Amino acid sequence: MKLLPGFIKNNRRLLKLFRFSVVGGSAFVLSIVIFNVLKNYIPFFGVHFVIASIIGDLSGLIYGFYINKHWTFISQKKDEEKYCFKYLVLDTFTIVLNILLLKAFIGILTYYTILDESINQNIRENVAKISATIITTVLNFIGTKYVIFVHEEDEDEEEIEEIL
Repeated sequence: MKLLPGFIKNNRRLLKLFRFSVVGGSAFVLSIVIFNVLKNYIPFFGVHFVIASIIGDLSGLIYGFYINKHWTFISQKKDEEKYCFKYLVLDTFTIVLNILLLKAFIGILTYYTILDESINQNIRENVAKISATIITTVLNFIGTKYVIFVHEEDEDEEEIEEIL
């Protein structure tokens, strides 16, 4: 945290957004890596890429919940079951939306690139997955910040100051 510019360290909202972005970015990378490992190295998932996507998303969900709860939204360490249930509902919604977007984007990309043999299906699937995940990550942040980890800003500010 010492390397962060002062304008981020001194603004609790920017600091929270920065932390959420770090957690979300790393959860995104984890999700994409698991998606690709399953899809490319286990034949079953090569055919059923939606299942690989769900497993990758669930991995990112579990990782993201734990890290966000203990690092981004630090004042929310109590009532874990309450937050876990809300987080599960939100992420179930975003995973379903991610699957729908993934299928839609693959259909669109396939339609517009069907004659271009240099763009293989693996590239289409990854572009579609990344695009769908960017959209659902934004929705996830909004839901996480304003629905799940709604709290007293003063509590959070005190705990952030203790860490810095």
